[in-house]
Amino acid sequence: MTCNDSMKGRRQQDMEMISKYFERKTCKKVQHIDYIDKHPQLKKLVANYVQALTVVKPVNILFFTIQYFKAFAKTLKNCISTSRKRN
Repeated sequence: MTCNDSMKGRRQQDMEMISKYFERKTCKKVQHIDYIDKHPQLKKLVANYVQALTVVKPVNILFFTIQYFKAFAKTLKNCISTSRKRN
């Protein structure tokens, strides 16, 4: 096997890997779009978060994000505990 043959083989493998990557990427993209379409509340949640970011313009985006979503966690805990009390 010559150096050129080795390079051709490697190039063929690279092309196959790239093809598999794009195929998987496309499949995942379709799955993600399908999930978002089935959960319209997700679009609203993200839109509200981005709107809050643009209005507040926090210096520390990570801290802001943690605090923003903590409010949802507290609400969720309250809903769960209320639901358990009823049962």
